[in-house]
Amino acid sequence: MPDLIAVNDLPSPSSLFFSYRIPVSDGATLTAYTAGDDHLQTVFLVNAYGMPVEFMVPLAMELRDRARVVTWDCRLLPSLDGVAADAECGVARHVDDLWDIAAALNVNSPIAIAGWCTGASIALEAASDAARVKALVLMNGAFYLGKRRKTGFERTMEMVMPLVAEDANYAAMLVESMRMLDSRAASDSPDQPRRPSSSVITALDPELAGLTGRPYACVDRLQRYARLLEAFLSYRPSARAMEAAGSAFIVTGALDGTIHPSSSLILHEQCPTSTLWTHETGDHYMLIRNHDVIQRVAAHLLAPSIAQS
Repeated sequence: MPDLIAVNDLPSPSSLFFSYRIPVSDGATLTAYTAGDDHLQTVFLVNAYGMPVEFMVPLAMELRDRARVVTWDCRLLPSLDGVAADAECGVARHVDDLWDIAAALNVNSPIAIAGWCTGASIALEAASDAARVKALVLMNGAFYLGKRRKTGFERTMEMVMPLVAEDANYAAMLVESMRMLDSRAASDSPDQPRRPSSSVITALDPELAGLTGRPYACVDRLQRYARLLEAFLSYRPSARAMEAAGSAFIVTGALDGTIHPSSSLILHEQCPTSTLWTHETGDHYMLIRNHDVIQRVAAHLLAPSIAQS
């Protein structure tokens, strides 16, 4: 088995998941996805804000023969229909969405949860309900604790996204700049490697740009994405969540240029009974490309006692 997964060779989500439209407790309607037998233990996969379900496909494939896998489209984005652009979108509301979806799918036993990027904070807060969560994995999480280091991406998002959320003209300028840069990259000489698109907001991995670039497709999507991130910036883990982190498997990549690895390190230092794994060659997208990460995360979710430190 190769070390890295070819993202373009992954199956489409529609071939892996059943999808459901589920009303949640504040009146919004979200799209949820399941894979695996209903009678197996349930594992929730919490995606990053605004990111498409394709990012959950490799881990779901690894788990589906041994677990019932559940994930969903984040409110505001990717969920557009059924969610108002000004709907509540703080971490606590996303946690409510998780439990609303669990109830709608008749999930009654304790679940395992893995969260990626901003989704790691949703997973962490959900795990504060200790009776309902049996295993917790936090992948490439952004935790605002202490004086951790930040990447250029993080600093720029903190500066720009509140402006995008408030000003449609500013958002339109950003959308247009992304389109121009994408066109420029597409017109590069075929003898040269395709450049990642870049802007004041982000540098998109060429292999993943079709996924990570979706929030920048139009003004409405970008402003929804900005509202999600603006709300996230004010989040700090609750005391109960920090207690839950003590049993977490915390995963980061030494080469993560999106969320600085020190975010995970500081969480581990403040919760020393947790387990930290820093993948020496891993980046922010390990969960979609690295077999060893996918397999080790799956092992922890299904049998926490055998997870290696």
